[in-house]
Amino acid sequence: MVVTGLKSPKVSVIYGETARLNPKRDERVARFFRDLPRAQREAVLRFRRIEDRNRKILGLWLLEELLAMMAPDVHVGEDLLYLETGKPYLRKMRDLDFSISHSGGYAIVAGTLGSRVGIDLEEHREINPLEFERVFPPGVLDRILSSGDARRAFFSFWTIGESVLKAEGKGLAASMREIDFVGDYAFLQGRKWWVTELSIDANYSCHLATEGPAAEVYENRHVS
Repeated sequence: MVVTGLKSPKVSVIYGETARLNPKRDERVARFFRDLPRAQREAVLRFRRIEDRNRKILGLWLLEELLAMMAPDVHVGEDLLYLETGKPYLRKMRDLDFSISHSGGYAIVAGTLGSRVGIDLEEHREINPLEFERVFPPGVLDRILSSGDARRAFFSFWTIGESVLKAEGKGLAASMREIDFVGDYAFLQGRKWWVTELSIDANYSCHLATEGPAAEVYENRHVS
């Protein structure tokens, strides 16, 4: 078993709504997207649905806003790269770890220095938990179905799992089925991750995964 040192990372979280912050409504976001390198713009435009494009653009813009607070000399257009596993990183500041998620009408980004972080946000859409029996480890589906609110419980477990997978950053080399869900923390391939629930919206679930119990989580909501 690998239990990371009990770091107490300080995590900054910033999120916003696509209804308010998208290229058609906000010139700051539109200008940011126009100034991105061609390859990054083309990656966004591969999404067929405009809603998916707007969520992706907002996620990148929020990352730029986060960098303005944490690392002003680092920029999405110049420094955002991806590992072979798909985990993003910053060329000029590998010590700053971050994670982006988007669902429904929101995008969210979390960042921390000297530690690892993962975040996942999911809208409470209609689902059939039974269809995911082979996705979760044994016993989790029973916990979901006996919870009294199966949909909320499903997305709670899902966002915990996805946040841990993002923090671990192994891509297809790790899966939700390998996670041991234990209250305020979870184990993946022998490594312990602390999980923190964030209250973004009553119709969404959101969890943050960190290498130690998060000492402080600074939340910043963009409302205009």
